[in-house]
Amino acid sequence: AVPALAADNLARESDRAAEMARASCRSAGAARQSPRKVKAVSVGGQIGIEGSGHVQLRGSFMSWGTLQQDMTIRVVDHAGDGVLRVGRSCVALRPTPRRTRMAVLHSPKQRFMIDGSDIRVDISGDGFMSIAVTGSGKGELNGVGTFTVNQGAKKSWPLAPIDLALAPAT
Repeated sequence: AVPALAADNLARESDRAAEMARASCRSAGAARQSPRKVKAVSVGGQIGIEGSGHVQLRGSFMSWGTLQQDMTIRVVDHAGDGVLRVGRSCVALRPTPRRTRMAVLHSPKQRFMIDGSDIRVDISGDGFMSIAVTGSGKGELNGVGTFTVNQGAKKSWPLAPIDLALAPAT
């Protein structure tokens, strides 16, 4: 019963995050950029992460969660359709010389949501993170904490950085 409850909670959180993404948070500059075609790194799935250290996510996904204390979120949007929201506010992704858009946010105090079809997200610091990811792509963990893949068994972050591929949702 507990794994089913966790799956239901994750599904509700995913629906809530998708509702936030549908709000008018897309930046005006996003429509003017020509999107790049990108093949998916792996098939879709879900990851839940809790801990502190460094998490890097790459791919086409939606992520949401909370950060406590001294943490930083860095979002790089390669396709021009990325969104970063904190609480009810949109955070502008600024154009870069490399034809991407980027935002860096230090110690957000409210819940965040990130969505995009070709994005890279780095979350790091000495605080604590609790995040969920659904979509396709890869992730890397380097720090201390626990994670689950597709509501599987909870595992500890290893002592060395590891790569996580989002596996098919069950």
